[in-house]
Amino acid sequence: MSGEGLAAQQLVELLAVVSSSDDEESAIRAAVERAAETLEAEIGAVVFDGTVAQAVGLPQGSGGYDALAAVTPGASQTLELAAVGLCHAGSAHLGAAGEGILVLARCEQSFSAAERNLIRGMARVLGLTLRMLRTLDAERRRQRVMQHLYTLQRAISRRVPLPDVLGMTVAAALDVLANGTGRVQLWLIDTHDAGAAVLVCQAGELLHHVEGESRLSVADDELAAGAIRADRVHEIETGADGRPGWSMAAPVHEDGRTAGVLIVTGSAERRRTDAERDNLLSFAEHISLALTDAKTQREINNAMHDTVTGLANRALFTTRLRALLAEDGGQGRVTLLFVDLDRFKAVNDTLGHAAGDALLSQVGQLMLRTIRHGDLAGRLGGDEFALALRDTSEDDAAAVADRIIDEIAQPFHVPGGRAEVGASVGIASSLRAGPDEQELIRRADIAMYQAKRGGRSRHVTYRNSMDASSTVVEEAESVLRALVDP
Repeated sequence: MSGEGLAAQQLVELLAVVSSSDDEESAIRAAVERAAETLEAEIGAVVFDGTVAQAVGLPQGSGGYDALAAVTPGASQTLELAAVGLCHAGSAHLGAAGEGILVLARCEQSFSAAERNLIRGMARVLGLTLRMLRTLDAERRRQRVMQHLYTLQRAISRRVPLPDVLGMTVAAALDVLANGTGRVQLWLIDTHDAGAAVLVCQAGELLHHVEGESRLSVADDELAAGAIRADRVHEIETGADGRPGWSMAAPVHEDGRTAGVLIVTGSAERRRTDAERDNLLSFAEHISLALTDAKTQREINNAMHDTVTGLANRALFTTRLRALLAEDGGQGRVTLLFVDLDRFKAVNDTLGHAAGDALLSQVGQLMLRTIRHGDLAGRLGGDEFALALRDTSEDDAAAVADRIIDEIAQPFHVPGGRAEVGASVGIASSLRAGPDEQELIRRADIAMYQAKRGGRSRHVTYRNSMDASSTVVEEAESVLRALVDP
């Protein structure tokens, strides 16, 4: 076989070896070993940016790495290596300048022109393979990013608890940006101290980490301050335990305001790209989306729930009661209990409003313990509570009312002492396309006032005849008020 034919065969064999590799590191290792074997070189190496990435025949720390890294591609030169002595070197660029250099060295004879051509061919084969692997890796990473982002979007839209969404995002960023070997941290600005950030969650190796670290000064931390000040990705070179590395930080926001930073730390072996900066921003933006959505949900929840008891307020209770009445085509039975505390005003007057709020909170917990899944509980205002019970008979509703009355009759421990109150309960039912939610509440309210007029700490079930008597009583009370305060 001619020299050109042999060289072509050797290049094909090298291509077969390196193209079967799954990643850059294994491809470089295979190429260096096969090139050294083919050209009977004692030493082979690949150099990136003045640093030996892979080497065979030369133990690390032997002092020869610096000499290999300083080789000028294409030139015929000799090297004095402590481990093997004087060597002849042959080298070539993997592609364009800056993409890396393949270096071979042997002791007995220099490389011929044909062998230097073969080295150039091998370098190009390796360079092409690395570019292919990087393209494939970038596409796989892009697919991973899209899958992660889709999963995060689903979690946010389904109202997965915020801590879980933040943990998922940090883990996804670690997988994509640091191949699981670096470290990702999410720091959120302390709501009580705008100059400090709190570590919310993290994943990965504890690079550049001080044990027990959970707070940082935003102004004093170069990475966090740079990302927040510029409102974009900020990068610095870092190192720990003698290991060179880098860190990138992207700002996160809540409702348009800076809320913290997402920081990823990696080793020097993994090069940063514009795609990775964009990916970091994407993860930071999804954290921002989750924070903003959670804040919006809190505001909606606060607007629709009583701040003292946590129960649904009148507006939310009425809306949910309307939906409950509409279930099963309005053919189901819904029983409403209207609960009014007796002697509650005396608690506020004697023990103070803090005691009154504590009592209301405990009554709210009692209401939650009373209902079943699918029932409703709410505070309609002041000392008035309501329960909506599904598919409950009149007798069962009366039993629930008796239990509430008995429990509320027990002393409550509140700030400043013990509070003793009672409860009057009105009961009204809706069956087979009965009254709407407002009418049902009105009927239960009328029955509750009948219970109060009948001696308090008791329950009364609404009857149609109560409407006329209620009107007479209201008119009489109006006349009495006019006489007392004309």
